[in-house]
Amino acid sequence: RMATVKTSRNGGSIKNRVREIVGTGSAVQKRAVLTAIPDRETARVKVVIEGTSPLMWNILSEKARDSISGTSAEGGGKARKEDWPKTAYYMPDGKTPAALGVWFRKAMESGTRMLKKPRRSQVSLVVWIVENRVAILDANGKAVKLRCDEDANWVRQKGRMGGDGIPVPRYRAVADAGWRASFTVLIEDVSVVSPSFIPGLVARAGMCGVGEGRPSKGSALGLGRFRLVSVESA
Repeated sequence: RMATVKTSRNGGSIKNRVREIVGTGSAVQKRAVLTAIPDRETARVKVVIEGTSPLMWNILSEKARDSISGTSAEGGGKARKEDWPKTAYYMPDGKTPAALGVWFRKAMESGTRMLKKPRRSQVSLVVWIVENRVAILDANGKAVKLRCDEDANWVRQKGRMGGDGIPVPRYRAVADAGWRASFTVLIEDVSVVSPSFIPGLVARAGMCGVGEGRPSKGSALGLGRFRLVSVESA
């Protein structure tokens, strides 16, 4: 039999407590594995960042996807410029542009390639972003103003309508450099990833970028990069 023993000052000796659990009869094997599992210590770190390059979104509505792919029943073959605001995420108010919290977590995972510690596997297991969506603001703390990017990549249609291989423009929402965001990093076990690692981790994450056209995906556009402004315990 296996036994897990939690020691305490008033609980008697470990030897005696193991005997109580395992037994003393000759038919019972007098052996136990003692496993001490300490409580995990967690930490929260508030991070503020500033964009050093434009941030681009690439969320397509079903109608827009059908239009670009040429599968729309209406004929397709053309992306509608007026749909560009729909390519961005927004906060619940429907007006403030937002990034997904997981974007920053993935950027931190990518940033571990430039650090000796922590390892990517450690960050993947115990580092999380508390917010599901992170508001993208301007320098005054107001909702950042988006613009339509008309110079981004052109894509070739793939579909039966409108002809295959015809280049069509992609209209996407963009926030110019200088955008700001703040989010909370949750460390579920500080013995695995120390809070002291977070500033360096976020700084490297900023080099990897978030959103569409980010360097970590091999894009030469270099979009979504940011720098660390401040960090403090939350």
